[in-house]
Amino acid sequence: PSIVEQESMMHVWHMFEYLGNTIIFFLAGALTGNSMITIAWIDYLHLLVLYLVLLAIRGGLLFCSRPLMKILSADGQEVTRAEAMIMTWGGLRGAVGLALAIQVSVGKAGGHVSDQDAKRVLFFTGGIAFLTLVINATTCPILVKFLRLTQPDRTKQVMLLCLHKQLLARAL
Repeated sequence: PSIVEQESMMHVWHMFEYLGNTIIFFLAGALTGNSMITIAWIDYLHLLVLYLVLLAIRGGLLFCSRPLMKILSADGQEVTRAEAMIMTWGGLRGAVGLALAIQVSVGKAGGHVSDQDAKRVLFFTGGIAFLTLVINATTCPILVKFLRLTQPDRTKQVMLLCLHKQLLARAL
């Protein structure tokens, strides 16, 4: 029998996506943990610098692309600085980069990459994914609240307050 309903197909594909991500993150975690034994301590400092540089590059690209994003948006609405900051901070790195790093670590480009360099690629990629999940993902709600992106504008607040008062008056 064929599956005709779009919602059912979406559930199936989301499950495949979830399983794929789970497998990739599990493999990357196991392989990265194994490679961490041979990684030099200076590479941990390099990882932190790389994390900050990647964050700065992403932020630079997003902030410089704001005029282009306004042109490409369907309604021509400008991307605010706060929204660009959330896009910068909320941009997580994950499964695709980890899958490629696993391939480099295992395949070693047909012998063209040394074992230590392959482990370093996996360490840096896994470390960046780890740092974005631990730092960015956990602090993004705080940043959203700080930037007041989820607060309704003043007009909407006044309308909601009036509606609330009218509902209370009719209920009593």
